[in-house]
Amino acid sequence: MLPSDHVIPNEAELARVSQAAADVAKNDYLVTFEVDPTEPHTGYGYIRRSQKIGEIAGAFSVAEFVEKTECSQSCKLYRGRRVLLEQRHVLIQGVHLHERIAPL
Repeated sequence: MLPSDHVIPNEAELARVSQAAADVAKNDYLVTFEVDPTEPHTGYGYIRRSQKIGEIAGAFSVAEFVEKTECSQSCKLYRGRRVLLEQRHVLIQGVHLHERIAPL
């Protein structure tokens, strides 16, 4: 599930990353596409990465979701470099979608 109002300058890269994400999702993972921060942000939540998933580059399990924070906490998260900006772009196997979102 991706927003329809985003500009995608490199469609080939999106296709490559989407295929890698589909490979991860096949193993019953809910996959999110997130952004490496270039500076601290208070307008976004953060996702703290945990362990790498398999051999797929950029695939990590989630240690923690961190809601939007004050500037001092955002700076601390940014300096730690184990976080991504939460964008809520999600890929999941369609057959499991109702099972995953129903509890939410």
